[in-house]
Amino acid sequence: MENIARSLALHGTFADPYLLPTGPTAHTAPGYPILLGLIFLLFGSGAAGETMSRIASAIVSSVQYALLPRVSTTLGLPRFTGAVAGLLAAVAPYKGYVEGSRDSVDQPYVALALILLFLYTLKAWTVTASPSGTVSPLARGFWWGLASLFSPILGLVFAAVIGYEFFGMRRSAGLAPLLAAFAAIQAPWAIRNWVELHAFVPTRSNFGLELRISNRPESFALMEDNVSQGVMSRFHPGINEDEARKVAEEGEMAYTRSQMADARAEIRRDPARFLHLTGERFWRFWLAPSRRFKTTAASTAITLLGLIGLSLLPASAGTRLTWLILLTYPLIYYFIQVDARYTYPLGWIFLTPALHVVMLATRRFMGSRRPERQAP
Repeated sequence: MENIARSLALHGTFADPYLLPTGPTAHTAPGYPILLGLIFLLFGSGAAGETMSRIASAIVSSVQYALLPRVSTTLGLPRFTGAVAGLLAAVAPYKGYVEGSRDSVDQPYVALALILLFLYTLKAWTVTASPSGTVSPLARGFWWGLASLFSPILGLVFAAVIGYEFFGMRRSAGLAPLLAAFAAIQAPWAIRNWVELHAFVPTRSNFGLELRISNRPESFALMEDNVSQGVMSRFHPGINEDEARKVAEEGEMAYTRSQMADARAEIRRDPARFLHLTGERFWRFWLAPSRRFKTTAASTAITLLGLIGLSLLPASAGTRLTWLILLTYPLIYYFIQVDARYTYPLGWIFLTPALHVVMLATRRFMGSRRPERQAP
């Protein structure tokens, strides 16, 4: 993403994501590289630009935590619980390797977008039927479409939300303008890709590459292991000069199609290994997405406590939407290498329920230790 942002700032082209110049690209969604490109344009792509990008990431992370009191009330918990959870997460950043660091990339922005969409969707589900209380379908489609330009996975969540509204809630009013607005926001990116890459690419072009790297005979479930064991340096065009040269010679779409074909052939050749890797990626996504012991231990504990907390909450629109997000958002990551950055946008979901469980346990423990009064 930094390479594309530099290309935008220096040349005005959404291009050259790899180790060598390879021309126009759709390797990433456009949202974050454009934002980072604006930062580089204003402050340069050196130390000053990188510092400003980290500051912006830290600010976005802080806004995310500031919204937790709102999230708490939607789950039927006190605002105080959300305020304390947000304060603790901000003061003791257990995911500091993402927030304001070089590894932050787009994940804090995706997390903030997901929180805002969560609150906005609940408003659409619960407002009164009066004209002044309704949420515009056009506005909903616009915001979901804009967020999906930062992460296409949010488009998958959007599809799940619409499916639930249509089949589960029996709501169909406003569906056409909602989908039309979403498509209108997405259309310029798809048209640009058709013109520049001569292919229909509605989101990103890199899935074939990621699927191939993640399911090679020598691949591991964790990205960290693929980096340390040399899989990435041998096969990824962002690191390997020979692979980058292939992209330049063949063109990005031809290259990614060949990668997809190789990935499918490998999966068919050894389906047992693919199933083993997929199973490992599933549990690692939730419980051990990194070999950083301290951050992994903290995030795993919060995730487990958060799941317990969510299971204790009464059924509500907020809890239903939360489970819908948890079921749909990670789906694509079960097929490609796991990295702790990919779990970050879901972290806010668990913070408030986890603290709720801790507070319940503390009250019960303190209550059990109080001496009983003796009858006179």
